[in-house]
Amino acid sequence: MAGMLLDMGVNPQEIDNFLSVDTEETLKLKGYVLSNFITTKDGFAYIKMTREVINEFKVTDEQAANMVNMISTIKGVLVWALIIEYADGKIKARLRSKGPSVNELANKYN
Repeated sequence: MAGMLLDMGVNPQEIDNFLSVDTEETLKLKGYVLSNFITTKDGFAYIKMTREVINEFKVTDEQAANMVNMISTIKGVLVWALIIEYADGKIKARLRSKGPSVNELANKYN
C-alpha cells in the first residue's frame, strides 16, 4: 500500500509533518504523563487522569485518554493503563499490553 501511495505522488514528509504536530496543551500533558506514571515490580505501568489534571492542561477528555500509549515503551512493562475521570463523573481504565491478553479482564469489569 505504501508503494502504491508513493507511486501516486504522496509526499511522506508532508504527511509526517501534519501528523507530528501537537498543541502546546497536549505537549505539556505528555510531559506530565512521562513525569507521573507509576510502575509496579510486576511489569505494570499506569497513569491517572483526574478532572483536575485534565482541566489544568486545558485538554478534552479524548485528548487526555489518547495519552494511554505514552507509557508503552517502558522497558520491562508488559501491561499499561490510563485511568481517566470523565466529565460525566465516570471513571474508566484504558488497558493495553505487549502480549498478555487484557481483553478478558477489561470485558469482565466492563
